[in-house]
Formats: sequence, structure tokens, C-alpha cells
Amino acid sequence: MHRTSLVLESLESRLALAAVVTYTDIDGDIVTAKTSKGTSADLETALVRSGGANGQLLLVDFVTNPVFAGTTFALSAKKAGGGDGFVAVGEIRADVDLGAVSLQGDLGRISAGDVNVATPGVASLSVASLGRYGTSTGAPSLSSLVIGAVPTFAVKGDVVETQVVIQSGGIGKLSIGGSLIGGADDESGSFNAANGIASVTLKGNLVGGSGNASGRIMSSSGALGTVSVGNAILGGAGPESGTVFAAQQVQSVTIAGNIVGGSGDRSGSILVAAVSKIVSVGGSVIGGRGFTSGGVGAAGRLAAVRVAGDVRGGEGPSSGVIGAEGSLGTVSLRGSLLGGAGDRSGLVLSLGAIGSVTTGGAIVGGSGRNSGSVVAGFSGSPGDIASVTVGQSLIGGGGEASGQITAPVGSIATVTVKGSVVGGSGSGSTGAIVAGQNLGTVAINGNLVGGAGVGSGVVGGVARISTVGIKGSLIGGAGQTSGTVFAIGSIGTADIGRDVIGGQGIGSGGMRSTSGSIAKVSVGGSVLSGTADGSGSIGADQELQSVSIKKDVIGGGVMPLQIFAAGNADSNAIGRITVGGSVRNAVFLAGWEIEEASGLCSPVNGSGTIASISIRGTFDRSSISAGVQNALFPNFGNAADAVIAGPNFSSIGSVVIGSTVAGSGDATRHFGIVSRSIGAVKVNGKAVPIPAAGGFTPVGIAPNVDIHVLA
Repeated sequence: MHRTSLVLESLESRLALAAVVTYTDIDGDIVTAKTSKGTSADLETALVRSGGANGQLLLVDFVTNPVFAGTTFALSAKKAGGGDGFVAVGEIRADVDLGAVSLQGDLGRISAGDVNVATPGVASLSVASLGRYGTSTGAPSLSSLVIGAVPTFAVKGDVVETQVVIQSGGIGKLSIGGSLIGGADDESGSFNAANGIASVTLKGNLVGGSGNASGRIMSSSGALGTVSVGNAILGGAGPESGTVFAAQQVQSVTIAGNIVGGSGDRSGSILVAAVSKIVSVGGSVIGGRGFTSGGVGAAGRLAAVRVAGDVRGGEGPSSGVIGAEGSLGTVSLRGSLLGGAGDRSGLVLSLGAIGSVTTGGAIVGGSGRNSGSVVAGFSGSPGDIASVTVGQSLIGGGGEASGQITAPVGSIATVTVKGSVVGGSGSGSTGAIVAGQNLGTVAINGNLVGGAGVGSGVVGGVARISTVGIKGSLIGGAGQTSGTVFAIGSIGTADIGRDVIGGQGIGSGGMRSTSGSIAKVSVGGSVLSGTADGSGSIGADQELQSVSIKKDVIGGGVMPLQIFAAGNADSNAIGRITVGGSVRNAVFLAGWEIEEASGLCSPVNGSGTIASISIRGTFDRSSISAGVQNALFPNFGNAADAVIAGPNFSSIGSVVIGSTVAGSGDATRHFGIVSRSIGAVKVNGKAVPIPAAGGFTPVGIAPNVDIHVLA
């Protein structure tokens, strides 16, 4: 009992040291102010009110009395006299460190902290709101400065146009129950903690204003741990307004709603050095009118991004972009990637490598250059892409090089498009899958369709393409070389489920290797040329090893459809070609290559060879040539045939035609099967005699078709 009395006496003596002042607020509430240091008289002097002993609390002045060093300060209000139960404070001013500070109301500004930055400037700060009443409650401005760390900073409601700077320190836990709102002044509605913020929880919106860097959460030289925004990030008219910024790494950022760019450059954005875990957006990422507005950007590595909605480019250049100057790990979009009017808008971009990109919707190019695209290694910097999966279609736009999946100077391992790949009207290969080096496996569940733009609707690799699978058709468009599969190097396997259809553009709707070979081509339907020369053509600069066409090969233009290979001295230019249907108005050319400008083949190799060609149906107004040219091309099988200049060891192993061979009644046209050596020709089940060198053997049910063996 005696011991208990001593403890109580000790507690009472400590409580007696606390200063307490009670006064009536300007609206009638009864306000109680308490400190853990100083006397009540000291505290009374520190409280500067508009009405002397009562009224609006304009200033809490701890500067004039060193006794308040390290003190706690609590301000509470009891509803009375028609008041609202809250108390507003214009300013807390201190040149010393403070302990826990709590206000049952609004605070205009605070200054605290001494020269010893190793100790917290304020142990903790808890207020109902910050800057809600502007400077009307007595604050000379809404700029707060704390020297040293603030382990806990809690605002139950909104932070309105108040600038908070934590100098030579950081914030441990920052929580805002409402929104952080920027205004017209630069850096209004912002937090800048020099040494970083361990965690940020903002339950409302992050709203940029017209001032530069207004509505911003920032660490000028430190890192951010976890950042959570309960609603949206909204950019404003000011540059870098409505932003999360960190000079060092951020662990994770979670935005429950949208990220929306404004008219200010870099507004409505997450701009950090790096992200170690993930940026998660519950809504969409939407670019604005400002440059790089409405986006997520990292100067280093961006480990992962997940967006529940779309990524949409805006009017501003580089708006609506998820990008990293370092590597980009995984990007998952439940919605679509949509280019906008701004150049490079609506992008997933890395100047280094990209791990994987997955969209539930489409990738669509816009009217801006390079818009609506996935890009690794932009601006000449090397970068590879491991995988891209598009849930719907890849569609080019009106902007140059829009609607692309590309690694301009790197390789792409796998691309899967669950819809179609469709070229647009813009120049520079819109609606395209293009690798500057190797392109691995490409799977398209729909069609590959060329557009009005040159090189639109294409699958291409500068070095090599391993495998291309198109379940639908390969269709050329109005643009030159649109709707094509091409490689400067070799193509491994190309499997077209339905048809290859040429378009109105020269060289459109086809497949070619310009400096390498094609190992295997399989077409489940027919190969049909369009109205332009070179459309619907299949060919290789070196070897065309195996071609299987289930149905017909039909040329529809003035010039015949071309299946060709230039060949080399070591192997057949054309290996085995099998056509399950008929051939009409087509040429099979060994020792020839295509000229991109004209879309027509030209002779280059007198030693071009063909192993075998098998056609189940008819062979109508068509020719087969190995190592032979004709001055009146596409004519063959007449006296104008000549061996191609240079070494000539050309040959055709065998030709089997299951039905009839037909020529033309037009005296200006002639067709043939021509080479220096022909092994066997069988038509409609019967062997056709092979002439001696220099001789001709007519073949077919109509005139002007001959087998010609050149001397």
C-alpha cells in the first residue's frame, strides 16, 4: 500500500509539470492546449490568438522560449457555442525539435527542428487536415519546413496546397486520409522528404495543380518504400504536377484508380529511379496533352507493372507510356495498349531489355509516330524482348511505325497474337512485328493483313526468323510489301493455316528471305496473287527448301505469281514443292531473285536447281525454270531461252503434274519447263520424253508449252 502511494505521488508530480491552457475558439468551441514541457504561463505566452486570450489561434510560437525543446504539443476541441468541434491553427513555429504533435483540426504550416539532424525534427505529427483554410487562419504561407526526420506524419483528411519539406531527414510513415491537392503555386500540395519516405498511404486522390510540381510526393535524394494511392493520380496544368517522384529506388506503388496526365509536361506520372517490386494500377494509365504526361517511368530498372485497364496515349508526345531507361521486367495489361495523337504515345518502352508483356485487349497504333507499340532498345540502344502476348489484335494506325512490337537493334524470342495483325495507313511498317536481330517464334491466331502503308502488316527479322504460325490467312494490302513475312537472313518454318493472298501493293501478301533461305513453308489453302506485280510471291535469296500448298497456286495479275529462289553452288535453289490443287499463271524460278522496287524477279544464278515439283491438278499458262532466263519474260520454252550468265550447272530433278497442261492461244505467250538438265516429267500419269540438249518437246493440250533442255 505504501509503495502504491509513492507511485501515485510520483505520477502526480510529473503531471503537474505539464502545461495546460484552455480558451474559447473563434467559433465557440472550448479548446485545450497541452505541452509536456514549460509551464502553463509559458504555454499561454506561446499561443497567439486573434482575440488575445480567445479567438482564432494564429500562431503557436515555441521559438521565444528554449524550455519547449523536445516538448509534445496537443490541441483538442470540445464542441460548444455552435462550434464544429475542430480547431484551426495558422502556424506552429519552432527552432527546436518537437515531440509528438497532435491537432484536432487544421494546420496551415509548421516549422521545427534544430541543427542536430541526427534527431527527429518532429517525433510525430497528427492533424485533421493540412492547409484546408489556406492562409485565412493566420499562416503567412502554406510552406512547412522540418529539419530532421519525422517518423510518423498523419493527416486524417485532405492536404490542400501545402508544401511540406523534410530537410536532412525522411518520413517513416506518411498517411493521408483524404486527397493531396496542388494549387497555383509551385510545389503546392507536395511532400518532399530529402532522405526518403518508408511508406505512403494516400486514401484519396493525388491531384496536380497549375503550379510547377504541385500535387507531388517526392524524395529529392532518397528512396520511397511502398506508396499506396486509394483513388487516382491526376495531372494538372503545371509541369510535373500530380506526380510520385523519387531520386532513388521505390519498392512498390499501388494506385487503386487511374493515372491521368494533364496539360503540363510530365504531369500525372510516376517518375522514379527504379522500382524493385511492382507498380500496380487498378484503373487505366491515360496520357494527357503534356509531354510524357500520364505514365510510369523509371531511370533504371522497372521490375513489374500491372494495369487493370488500358494504357492510352494522349495528345502529348510520349504520353501514356510505361517505360524504363534500364530494363523492364514484366508488364501485364488487362485492357489494351492504345496509341494517341502524340508521337511515341501509348507505349511499353525500355531502352534495355523487356522480359514479358501481356495484354488482355488489343495493341492499336494511333495517329502519332511510334504510337501504340511495344519497343525495346529505342533510339539505337540495344534491347531484347523475351515474350509478348496480345489478347486481341495488333493494329497499325495512321502514325509512322505505329502499332508495332519491335526490338529495332535486338531480338524477340516469342510473340503470340490471339487476334489478327493488321497494317495501318502510316509509313514505316505499321501493325508489325519486327526484330533488328533474330525473331524467334511468332504465333498469330487470326490473319496477317497488310494496310495502305508501305511495309504495313508484316512479320520481319533482320537476322533470322525461327517459326511463324498464322492460323488464318496472309493477306496483302494497298501498300508496297504490305502483308508479308520477311527476313534479311533465313526463315525456319512458316505455317499459314489458310491462304496467301496478294494485294494491290507491289510485293504485297507474300513471304521472302532477302539474303538467306527458307526451310519450310506450309499453306493450308491457296496461294493467290493480287493485282500488283510480285504480290503473293514466295521466295528466298538462297534456298527455298520445302513448300507445301494444300490447294491452288493462281496468279491474278498481268504478270504471273512467282515462287523463286536464287540458290548457291552448294545446294538446290528450290528443294521440294508440292501443290495439292492446280497451278495457273505462275512461274517457279530457280536462280532468280526479286527486285523490291518492281516486284518482279530477275535472273542471277545460272546454277539454280530444282529437286522436285509435284502438282496434283492442272498446270495452266505457267512455267518452271532452273538457271534459265528469257528475254521476253515471263515467256519460257522457246528460242528466246538462254542460260543465265556465269557458271551453269542448272537442273530440274522431276516434275509431276497430275492432270492436264495447258498453254495459251495468244501467239505472244509461251510457257515451258526449262533447264540445262531435266530428269523426268510426268503429266496425267504418263512420262513425257525429255529432249536432247538444245531440243524441245511439246507438252500439254494447248499450243505454246514446251520442255526445253538448253545446251
